[in-house]
Amino acid sequence: MCRSFFTALFLWLSAITLPAQNISHAAPALSVNDFAGILSFLSSDWMEGREAGAHGGFMAADYIASMMQLNSLLPYGDADMSVKQGSLAPQKRGYFQNLL
Repeated sequence: MCRSFFTALFLWLSAITLPAQNISHAAPALSVNDFAGILSFLSSDWMEGREAGAHGGFMAADYIASMMQLNSLLPYGDADMSVKQGSLAPQKRGYFQNLL
């Protein structure tokens, strides 16, 4: 008697929680139009091309880093060089990574 009561209770509680598993709060699908403004800006003549070491490449990198900061993405690049190297305080990380 007691065992069948707990089995029935378990099945009833399981049935109540099952619909909660099907609710989806997925982000809306992205389209090319969502990025059209950013892509046209980065590919514009004003950016002067993005050859390695060229001025336009540095401008594009600064723009992308500023967008990352604006959208509150955590920086995982190298430590910021403006922080004193010998200090015991944790160094602030930036959005850029040195490749050398």
